[in-house]
Amino acid sequence: MNRFPLWHRKNVGNSLQVYFTTKEDNTWSETKAERIKITEAGIADYYIPLDQNSNWKGSLMKLRIDPIDSQADFTIESVSLMAPQESQVYYINEIQEKLSVQPVLDNGYHLIPMLPDSGIFFHLNSYFTWNKASKTLSISANHGEAVFTMGSNVAKINGEYQELACTPYLEDGLPMIPIEVLVDTFGYEMTKTDQEIRVITPQKDAFTRINDRVANEWEFSLPGDTEGWTFGNAAVATTLEGTLQGIATVKPDNSYDPILFSPALAINGNVRKKIVIAMKHNITSDITEQNKGKARVGIYFKTAAAGYSEARSVHTSIEKSSNGQFVEYIFDMSDKVDWTGTITQIRVDPFDLEGDFEIDYIRFIQ
Repeated sequence: MNRFPLWHRKNVGNSLQVYFTTKEDNTWSETKAERIKITEAGIADYYIPLDQNSNWKGSLMKLRIDPIDSQADFTIESVSLMAPQESQVYYINEIQEKLSVQPVLDNGYHLIPMLPDSGIFFHLNSYFTWNKASKTLSISANHGEAVFTMGSNVAKINGEYQELACTPYLEDGLPMIPIEVLVDTFGYEMTKTDQEIRVITPQKDAFTRINDRVANEWEFSLPGDTEGWTFGNAAVATTLEGTLQGIATVKPDNSYDPILFSPALAINGNVRKKIVIAMKHNITSDITEQNKGKARVGIYFKTAAAGYSEARSVHTSIEKSSNGQFVEYIFDMSDKVDWTGTITQIRVDPFDLEGDFEIDYIRFIQ
């Protein structure tokens, strides 16, 4: 037992202090006490980390609560001793979770913090809604839904109320939820040892690919995931079958100019001087003496000091079709005066004519 929540009313700025005595030392002293500041008006949870006190050992005999340190009213709604924290490592689809609060073991169930910013809902491929007034957390995934009310051991699982063997609660404002209940509700797989807990969802392959990505290399291996690349000038594109696929559509002036913009970059231009692109294409426009200069693939770049321009671009001519084969193009930027310092974005122009293209990968190389 190492922590307990207190509900405190008013008195923001005051200090809340808890003392304890043990069988080995039954005297009240500052060496056996922990203090925290009251930071919220109204009803709020407070957790006293008594386990951080070096004297928190042996058999607990008494607790003493000094709720405020000024002359004022206060209300304490409840005091609860919490289960000990546990130190297992958690993985979801082989990705280690970075939990902001240590999980707690309660009657055989592992309660973990559900912080949206940690990415845990994304890793579980789930959606959630939080009702602050009722302290209710609803989580949906894989055709299942679990609804938890903080402080209650009754949960609504797939439309039916069930009594849990543990009690979800708020710790530092974060819902602590039993991972076992989520796994059962969503039909996921889980293995547990004394050292780690691993959860596997049907999206494991996708998460493995994401986790294995190399910075500044784009493989376009997941359907619908353009890996941060966006499109301009009427390029219709998506990822499918392991490639970034696009169709050049006509602009209002009856010209064609599909453009692909990279995500924001921070490339050291003094180190990374080449870009390689594997692309196959099929130009459907007739190529004439007048427009053959538009049958070329090009790279434009921006730096922290300057934007896109022809002076900051490299092109290479291409045939009307690659005949269904991927062709690897290597763009050497070392001759470009502005290719120095931080490269903040690149843009790929597959061609400036009507047609379609597929890009297998785009990579920065030295």
